[in-house]
Amino acid sequence: MVIRWNVEGYQRFLAPGFKPFDPIRLAEYTERIATRPGPEGLERKYTGFYSVPVYGGIATGYAVGCCLRCVYCWSNWSRDFPEEFGEYHPPKEAARRLFKAAEEGVSYSEHWRRVLPKVSKLPHLRVRADYRN
Repeated sequence: MVIRWNVEGYQRFLAPGFKPFDPIRLAEYTERIATRPGPEGLERKYTGFYSVPVYGGIATGYAVGCCLRCVYCWSNWSRDFPEEFGEYHPPKEAARRLFKAAEEGVSYSEHWRRVLPKVSKLPHLRVRADYRN
């Protein structure tokens, strides 16, 4: 199902002479686009899940949309055009993908080889070992 959003007036990237905007209103608008109720909880749009070696190795989910328009932001077009990018993922699926990215991407680090098995067994995460499926 394709949802068409009325995005007239949605603040995109900043350009010379831009009109000031209300970041709270933009956050509310972005939330309506980037999230939706799902059978397993509130689903969030992500463009991908990756691991990178910075900071000793991290796994991250690139969420769609943001209520700020920082001129130095490294984010791609999904920040300014949230209706055009990403797919919705329920919380458990997002957690599963993050654990998988972490396991695949930071396995070279001795620290993370020791930590990841412990983290995936924490009871409050409720994803435990099933993140490998």
